[in-house]
Amino acid sequence: MSIDKNIRVCNLIDAYGSLLSERQQNLIKAYYFDDMSLSEISNNEGISRQAILDAIHSSIDKLENYEKCVKMVVLKDKLQKCLTSNDVKKKLTKILEEI
Repeated sequence: MSIDKNIRVCNLIDAYGSLLSERQQNLIKAYYFDDMSLSEISNNEGISRQAILDAIHSSIDKLENYEKCVKMVVLKDKLQKCLTSNDVKKKLTKILEEI
């Protein structure tokens, strides 16, 4: 898995993770934050590796759908880029108009 994908998932979790069920949050936390393998999570949960993988993919799909609707991660990225530029006021005004 690429670093960019991991960063994307972590940003989605930060923004929308609380909207997932506790079980989904725990599986994603184990995989992405605790760096556990699918086998390790599978042994802890007592279900197959495939079931763990399916649950993680389903959770990420939900997070991506939330982002499509709310666009919080995109907005955060735009604001961070804006704060590093020389023309902050003009760029912030443009972002606010997009909202």
